[in-house]
Amino acid sequence: SELLPGEITIKSDINCAGYNPGEINSVTNPSGGKGTLTISWEMSEGCSSIEPTWATISSATSNSYNPSALQKTTCYRRKVVDECKTRYSNVSILHIADDPTVIISSDKNTICSHETFTLTASTAGGSGACTIAWQKNLKSSAPTSSFWENIDGQNLIDSQSTIENTAPETKSVYFRAIYDCSLSSCNRATSEAFEIQVAPILNVSIGANKTKICSGESIDLTATGCLETLVWSDTNSDAIRTYSPIETGFIVA
Repeated sequence: SELLPGEITIKSDINCAGYNPGEINSVTNPSGGKGTLTISWEMSEGCSSIEPTWATISSATSNSYNPSALQKTTCYRRKVVDECKTRYSNVSILHIADDPTVIISSDKNTICSHETFTLTASTAGGSGACTIAWQKNLKSSAPTSSFWENIDGQNLIDSQSTIENTAPETKSVYFRAIYDCSLSSCNRATSEAFEIQVAPILNVSIGANKTKICSGESIDLTATGCLETLVWSDTNSDAIRTYSPIETGFIVA
């Protein structure tokens, strides 16, 4: 009689690396043929290829097969051999999505207090419903720091304008994004910390190398403050400049 390879179960779900798929069952067992039937199983990670390269699975000789945990999309088929012919069952494909990853960037690396900047999360991999959560840390960039705190925002692009620095020197604030997918077999991805340097609150200070001069005599003026554009009351924009007044007066930066 004709050699029939039978049919195996087809799995259509998508999972992430490390997924243990459970047994691929026999829907109908091999039958017919001439003489004793020899059963084996084959696997391939080239499922999308027109002609995948198949490898025999050692010790897999039953009508059903239980694969081990998978790291890549893998397809399986059952092979049946009699004294004359070789036949193959249908193919069962176990789809494995790449683990999720997330990288963040910002349109600015250095800001003044309360200056608006925009964080962007670039994601890849994962499967199912995936969400973004943002966190900031005022003390450390270490992944295990206990000072990470959640901030508003669940979108890939998040604008911030509430960061303030009341200290006299520039300080660092760290941000990261957490990319979490609904599939339980997917690893939750956490980005590397992104550093934003925050300059002190705007407070312009002016210094001069002289406090008294004669009319037309030169004086060197210095203005320091935040990172914004410096403009003097006479429209000059140099942080260090030479000024030659002809009468007593005021100049403001």
